Amino acid sequence: MHALLAGAAVSGVATLFLDTSLEWRRFVMQALTVGLAINLVNVLVELMTPHPTQDAKRTVQIIVRGEYSRLFWLSAIIIGNLLPLVWLIFGDGLMLPAIASLIGIYCLEYVWVRAPQMIPLS
Repeated sequence: MHALLAGAAVSGVATLFLDTSLEWRRFVMQALTVGLAINLVNVLVELMTPHPTQDAKRTVQIIVRGEYSRLFWLSAIIIGNLLPLVWLIFGDGLMLPAIASLIGIYCLEYVWVRAPQMIPLS
């Protein structure tokens, strides 16, 4: 999902530097909007599904309420998903939502990789 979302976001940033048609910009805006919505649902489902191991449950707690919670909620969810989604639905423009969604992808992947490493191996 992040690859498709990043592709739409980079295409959105590229529209500033390339001479693109209005039709193409609309397509990129729609792809970015759908990608952000699916990404939000995907993240919420991942966090809300019952996890089979204690380590997985503790990892979710670290992400949602622990050390990475501010980075997760503020950067990945609010700045990287919700604000761009609202901007694309109600606002006008593609550059800011595209950049914000790239920031969100980076922050979410950072948290997703780092949080499980906080769990001791023994």
